[in-house]
Amino acid sequence: MVVLLHSLSCSYTQYPVYTPNLITQISEPNDAVVLMPQARGPGHWYKREAELDVFEAWRDLEGRIDVDRSRVTLGGYSMGGFGACVLAAQCPDLFGRGFSVVGPPTEDPLEGLTGGLLRSPPSVTTTLFGGDGGGRLLNVFTERPSSALEIAENLRHVPMLVWSGLGDPVVPVISPDNYARRLKRHGYRHQFDVFPAETHLSFGIRDRWTGIPEFVARTKVIRNPRRVTYRHLPKLDHPEVDLVHDGAYWISDIATSEDRNSGLVDAISYADGYAPPEVGQFTEYGREPRRHLSRGVQWETPPIDARTAPENRLAIRLEGVESVTVWVEEAGLDVDDEVTLEVESDGPATLTLATTFGSHDLEVPAGEVTTKVMLGDAGAASGAVA
Repeated sequence: MVVLLHSLSCSYTQYPVYTPNLITQISEPNDAVVLMPQARGPGHWYKREAELDVFEAWRDLEGRIDVDRSRVTLGGYSMGGFGACVLAAQCPDLFGRGFSVVGPPTEDPLEGLTGGLLRSPPSVTTTLFGGDGGGRLLNVFTERPSSALEIAENLRHVPMLVWSGLGDPVVPVISPDNYARRLKRHGYRHQFDVFPAETHLSFGIRDRWTGIPEFVARTKVIRNPRRVTYRHLPKLDHPEVDLVHDGAYWISDIATSEDRNSGLVDAISYADGYAPPEVGQFTEYGREPRRHLSRGVQWETPPIDARTAPENRLAIRLEGVESVTVWVEEAGLDVDDEVTLEVESDGPATLTLATTFGSHDLEVPAGEVTTKVMLGDAGAASGAVA
């Protein structure tokens, strides 16, 4: 399945009416169904009810069509591209890949152009000239605008493809370029394509998409990776509509400390041994669908002898986290054997080790600690770590 998010001032009919080739090219070669949710209107930026609508539409679709959840891609144009970047980072365990065509990484143009270095305060008004319809668009933010830049760390296992037009006056190339640079800083797989002759609307007008169908074809959703990185950003949660983004894979229930804007969990399971991927950069030129420059990061599988020996060991780093739950069996660890736990935290935190048979809370102090626990014995695993 390909979840295709519509642009600002548009609806679910955008792609069948204006870019039918995109639907055909990403669906037919990949035997894929394309889901185009309405998102409760033309301009809700895939937040609250708009985000909820994406998943409600997905659920409704699965009641009618057999969807292979191991091959789900998320993409979109303009505001839809923003939605793809944000939702992929909030729910990385649901999507194998994501693509954004002329999508800004933030709602606020100023924040996108500065790479997130300048953040608009709450209750601000931002005026943007241009817009998907080519007219004058006024965006009024009564809260902090959403940003994909702040949660890009969550995309460790979701490669991203980003298209930008050098002549785009609505989403200037520096905005998606800053997003690509953020992914590069994290060492994450991505491809950033800059088209010198394209503007904001010209991709849709030409309706030529060479590269995107091939990208979609390589989609594979990662279920339980041996390394999980997830940043919880409370301002992106919407508990009023039961949407809380507090973990993925075998990490859940991240509670960010009250004095922090976000909480980060970076955990590695050594159940199968571990070695980080070999990270390489590339720059190349392309001619299809139009002349463009591509640059990005690619991964190579490390040689077997680079891996550590398999151990029943978990290493976890916490920043700004008050509490978090680790699902031990999903991490590949043996709950019937002694587990070595290495924790590095910038403050005291509660670490819950959850298994099929129950959960065990450990109180960890600030700093670095190493301990061994027997999860089959609730008494031995509960309490404080010295």
